Amino acid sequence: MSSHLFSIRSLKRFKKRFLSFIKEDAVDLCGVADFIKRNRDSTIPLVKPRGATLRICGQHGTVYEGDEEQLEAWKDYYLPERMEMEVIGAIDDFPCDAFGLQLVLLLGEDGRVFAYEDELLHLVALNLRDLFQHGMVFPGKETFKLGECFEEPVRSCANNHLYIYVLFNISSLCNDQSTEGERSENPSAVYLQSDPNIQTIIQDTDLT
Repeated sequence: MSSHLFSIRSLKRFKKRFLSFIKEDAVDLCGVADFIKRNRDSTIPLVKPRGATLRICGQHGTVYEGDEEQLEAWKDYYLPERMEMEVIGAIDDFPCDAFGLQLVLLLGEDGRVFAYEDELLHLVALNLRDLFQHGMVFPGKETFKLGECFEEPVRSCANNHLYIYVLFNISSLCNDQSTEGERSENPSAVYLQSDPNIQTIIQDTDLT
């Protein structure tokens, strides 16, 4: 693919136009998307990592071209709350675990800049100005794993279901045992060890 190289003066103008979509309290993502489309394959050398160059493009210029579900996943399944994002470019042939060695950069509606690497979303710059002036921090200042935002509710739900199941089974087993002889002083310990169903649930929910 061909790329558009800027002179130093024109690069400054280009960055200034790019930054014009970033307001103090909002980001014009629609304006950013249009700007990206009109300037596809322009390149911006980054201060760091050394030798890294941001190639301006939307999602159609990345290895995820046509994968609309991936864009929705970036918005929904990584950060603590859903965030609208726009792909602003890619860093090609970057030594990392990203598919095709391509880091995809995204601009969030809050102004932060993220990079996607194989089910990890890295916070690589606090905003576009930070990216242009100081470069990209990689690994990110923070990293967000796929589905990490849902882990606590899922684990809490599993705990509650296991707790209810164990109480129910211990109660049932104690009642059955009482007809055959004296109960154990600590029936819960005995039945937790002996009931294979409870053992299976403990293993499946990874609570041990």
